[in-house]
Amino acid sequence: MRGLPTAYTQVANYLSTSWGLLDTVRVLLYLLPVSGQIDRASLRAVVSGQVQGVFYRMFVVREANGLGVCGVVCNLPDGRVEVSVEGERQKLEQLVQRLRKGPPKAQVSDVTTEWYEYRHEHDDFQIEYE
Repeated sequence: MRGLPTAYTQVANYLSTSWGLLDTVRVLLYLLPVSGQIDRASLRAVVSGQVQGVFYRMFVVREANGLGVCGVVCNLPDGRVEVSVEGERQKLEQLVQRLRKGPPKAQVSDVTTEWYEYRHEHDDFQIEYE
């Protein structure tokens, strides 16, 4: 239970003796954002410009994995790229800054963002193919 405040460690130890590990983790994940310890969010970003055919999706996967956030990235039929991601708000803000720059061959003209309440819909980061 490294990295958790003492109170959470005590709760985790108590719960794990009477509940299973999975239920204990669910309770802790529920409690942490409420306590203000971790500010989590979900984000949808749409990237415009020359962002298809320049390894932009692979760039997003590398950056997201490096930041420890989860979600999906996909090409849109109109030439834009959509990124749906969730995790710590601070990490998501860092990702948005990196999306604005993109990989070397990309020419990003705009990144629109929509922020949502954290939903925990993803457990890793993937490229979604149509």
